[in-house]
Amino acid sequence: MRLDRVINENIDQDTQFFDEVLPESTAELWINLEKVKIINSTGILRWMRWCKTLPPGIRVYLLNVPNSLAVQSHLIDRFFPPFMKIQSVRGYFFCPDDSEEVLVQMERNKDYFYAEDMISKKSEVRLPKVPCPHCSKIMEPDFLETRVFAFLKVDQ
Repeated sequence: MRLDRVINENIDQDTQFFDEVLPESTAELWINLEKVKIINSTGILRWMRWCKTLPPGIRVYLLNVPNSLAVQSHLIDRFFPPFMKIQSVRGYFFCPDDSEEVLVQMERNKDYFYAEDMISKKSEVRLPKVPCPHCSKIMEPDFLETRVFAFLKVDQ
């Protein structure tokens, strides 16, 4: 059975999403994180505890992950367990010439690849070329690629 859920708030001590008990028959859980901007220390703890309560054999797919959440895998080992895959992650790109900033959604199997998706069995990141809306020059990522995409290293 597939379940689709949305987290409509920042992840903290009050996030009600973690209180839901999933049916044992849940095989896939798709979570849209479009409204999430930040996760605080209590939210991190709740996230880690919640991951341990998931039914055995479940696959979790995360959509619209903010880079503030994605970087947690750089800081905390197994923040995203192997059964959890990020389908899209959001990050800011900026233009140093005119200080313009744009939020870009990066997609699995287009902008980044898990090792399991590659013939070489090595993960890969191919950041998009984002043109500045004002000067048309290619913008630079306003994040550290190695930190935001650290979740790809879980497979290797």
